[in-house]
Amino acid sequence: MRYVILIILLLPVLSSGCVQQTGPNTNDSTEYAYNNVSGNDSFKILPKGDFTFKMLGINEFQIRPGEGTRFYVVFNNVDEDEKTHSFIARVLPSAVDFDAKAAYKCLYFTNCSQLHYDMDSWIKQTRTTMEVNYTRVGLQHMDISIPETAKKGTYMYDVVACQDLNFDQCNKSSANWGPILSLTVQVLEA
Repeated sequence: MRYVILIILLLPVLSSGCVQQTGPNTNDSTEYAYNNVSGNDSFKILPKGDFTFKMLGINEFQIRPGEGTRFYVVFNNVDEDEKTHSFIARVLPSAVDFDAKAAYKCLYFTNCSQLHYDMDSWIKQTRTTMEVNYTRVGLQHMDISIPETAKKGTYMYDVVACQDLNFDQCNKSSANWGPILSLTVQVLEA
């Protein structure tokens, strides 16, 4: 199977490094994304060899409580069967640093249900699959919104992508469209 999926974090990259610090409101880069990807949700491209799941731009954000940002997922359907397929990406909590574990009074990340619940609630995910024709590209966005009550720490996520599965079916064990990628959100002090 030949495939392409790109995660594009289309936000300004700071000259001091590859971590994105956000402003007081959601950094809505929709216009920028569409101007750099397409005028609509899909456009024709020609497949150029085998590609894997790639992340362009940044995959780390520093966000203060009460702030947010947005990132984009781009699906390029170059499946060898040359048919239309449905695609979905999902962001799943994967780990935290010591500060976050201590703030939630958790010994182990896996046994900390409130922490998992909070991390899930910070990412507004598209739950609808996107139909993408062969040699076409589809664009999805996801918003990160950190509440005022968020605890300082570093929160890590796995980003997975699935072809022809729905949102609930798509997880780390069922991901079938490229490798698992990482996304890091560092919650700063208010």
